[in-house]
Amino acid sequence: MSQPSACRFHENHLWCRPRGDGLFVVGISDHAQDNLGDIMYFDLPATGTSIVTGEAFGTVESIKVVNDLVAPLQGEVVETNAAVEEDPTLANSDPYGDGWLLVVHAGGGLPDGLMNEEAYEQHLQGEA
Repeated sequence: MSQPSACRFHENHLWCRPRGDGLFVVGISDHAQDNLGDIMYFDLPATGTSIVTGEAFGTVESIKVVNDLVAPLQGEVVETNAAVEEDPTLANSDPYGDGWLLVVHAGGGLPDGLMNEEAYEQHLQGEA
């Protein structure tokens, strides 16, 4: 599994990682995929869709539950991961690598309040 050290995490367990030129890759955290169990389906927005920090942009369905996917940043979706739409279990097996969900152009950069890996781990301890 790819490591999340370059990721910034939203409290709702989605991450974003800079890709350059104002682009950010977005996905679900290892903690989220572990709690969801076997992921069966993602409902992701079309390219060109605007997403807003803290608002739902799609859903994830697992054998346990259907959850909203909450945007960790604001911007325009420029790419969705066709591989994860075809095989949603990629988010289970490699949430920080092949299991990414979107590429977003965020001209304003990252919002305040996103956590680095260490802060996210502390956040998870507080949820327990």
